[in-house]
Amino acid sequence: MSGKPAARQGDMTQYGGPIVQGSAGVRIGAPTGVTDGAGREFRLVLTTQAQRAEEARKQHTASLFSPDTPRPLSASAFPDTLPGTEYGPDRGIRLSAVWLMH
Repeated sequence: MSGKPAARQGDMTQYGGPIVQGSAGVRIGAPTGVTDGAGREFRLVLTTQAQRAEEARKQHTASLFSPDTPRPLSASAFPDTLPGTEYGPDRGIRLSAVWLMH
């Protein structure tokens, strides 16, 4: 899912009503720059639930396996999708990193 736009103009928001303005540079898994009202530039990184689950699986697997006692990881320990909410399905896109550029 990396490289896909986080949202497009015309997409509906979770509260109803379309997105009317966006940033073409905001892509899932890739840092992009945005500027606030004071002119400060920030870098943002978006990730999906599936990306975070895969990273957690890798870290968990690395911590579980040793040369002496390999133990398999349960596939259900880190779900690839999130449950629905009263606002509809949770697509799992999250802001995973923000840093101020100098």
